[in-house]
Amino acid sequence: FKGHTNKINSLSINPTDDNFLSSSIDGKVFLWTLGCSTPIAQLILPNTCELPYVSFDSSGLIFGVLCFDTKLKLHSIKLYDSKNYSNGPFQDIAPSLTQIELALSKIPDITSQQSQRVLQSSWTTFEFSPDGQKILINTSSDLLLIIDSFNPDIEPVVIMSRKNELGITLGATFSADGQSIITGNEDNELQVYDTLKGELQTTLTGHVAPVGFIKCNPRYDVIASGCVNTALWIQSP
Repeated sequence: FKGHTNKINSLSINPTDDNFLSSSIDGKVFLWTLGCSTPIAQLILPNTCELPYVSFDSSGLIFGVLCFDTKLKLHSIKLYDSKNYSNGPFQDIAPSLTQIELALSKIPDITSQQSQRVLQSSWTTFEFSPDGQKILINTSSDLLLIIDSFNPDIEPVVIMSRKNELGITLGATFSADGQSIITGNEDNELQVYDTLKGELQTTLTGHVAPVGFIKCNPRYDVIASGCVNTALWIQSP
């Protein structure tokens, strides 16, 4: 599959057919099908958008493109209809800096220095919840954001207690039922948070390095996580 001119930073497979999306640090987003080695489409993004990241929702009807606008100095997630992507995004969904600042202000003992650091951090990845109603945004800092997929006026849920002072790439994902968020921290742990309130539920230990990749089996209560080693976890009932 040839088309990109630089490192590919994300792939997302449509769960209902043989199509998949790719994005690259060359700024391009391609749509492919398994039966063809060249792209069947390229999304037209603004010239000011860099470092795109792609993800389908669980229905395959919608996909999103996360990017950073170098002119506005803002992150956004553009939502597309997978059958009418040529018409462009039907919605830009992302919390404003004001919304994030308001949510951060409600966290006890957070300092202005901590707040500024996370506000300036990069949004690295995102994914839809299993029911498609929420989006998890991962960043290069302590911050995780859980937003409504379609209503930008709903205040985001913020998670600030995972440790990532080094700004490394940490994994983060929804649990199979969407009720929890599982993320890594720089202390080589997995932390499990409640999706609705962002409260820490439990901490899992066993890795020898920070966890960069986490996935949940969509049918069984099994979590796979990886750093330099790979671990499988069975969630307690």
